[in-house]
Amino acid sequence: MTVHEALVEGIKALRYFALPSPELDAEVLLAAILRTTKEDLSRRPEREVAKTRLTKYQDAILRRGKHEPIAYITGRKEFYGRDFVVSNHVLVPRPESELLIEEALTRLPPDQHRLVADIGTGSGCLAVTLACERPKIHVVATDIMPEALRVAQTNAIRHRVASRVDVVHGDFLHAIHQRHLDLCIANLPYVPESEVLANPDLMYEPIIALRGKLGPEKTLAEFLRQWYEREQRPTTLIEIHPNQATQVLKENEKIGVHVTIKKDLAGRERMAILEAKY
Repeated sequence: MTVHEALVEGIKALRYFALPSPELDAEVLLAAILRTTKEDLSRRPEREVAKTRLTKYQDAILRRGKHEPIAYITGRKEFYGRDFVVSNHVLVPRPESELLIEEALTRLPPDQHRLVADIGTGSGCLAVTLACERPKIHVVATDIMPEALRVAQTNAIRHRVASRVDVVHGDFLHAIHQRHLDLCIANLPYVPESEVLANPDLMYEPIIALRGKLGPEKTLAEFLRQWYEREQRPTTLIEIHPNQATQVLKENEKIGVHVTIKKDLAGRERMAILEAKY
């Protein structure tokens, strides 16, 4: 079977499963299995696909037909222009999380040493990206899931920043104790249960990373409590669900913390910036 024929077969199957982007999904999966690019597929459509690779491709199509995220099938996901290893122990990196990176970089001078915390690191995409972009910073990346920390460590090694990214097992800021932090970023579990149930793809992702042990509202409240109880409160960037903006504002107004809410490219409230008023 040729590349063209395999793509036609894959697209037909994914259309049958009512996937939203069958053409793109089929191309990405075949390119990953052939260890090439989508562009190369179009340049050489008559290339023969080896039987072993074809079997793997057909299996991948079936997995995608059941709504398993492509990133879990390929074991890879691009984030901020870099390739990251992922597994079903971590969330798939999202484009909206790049907003945290953009904001963090404006607060981290390229030529200065800084200590940054990445709370709920998951795949480590935020911690590793910041370490790659700012070669003089050190990042402490925390998570309560040992399996996630192993993925984060793998990515730190993969991108040659393991000496500046410490992966630490622990609950939010308690894992860092009283170390002086120059900046904190946090991608906390925030997906409402209704969204998890409505999106078949999300059913494959770790529920504790989507919603947390306590649910999104209590998870956010616990993080804010830990942050406020610190003797030194670093400027903190939190990725939020749009419906959490009011919660962040109200809870911090009570304790006199300055909060700025920023929107993502879709115009949805996506990031809360906490700055302590001492």
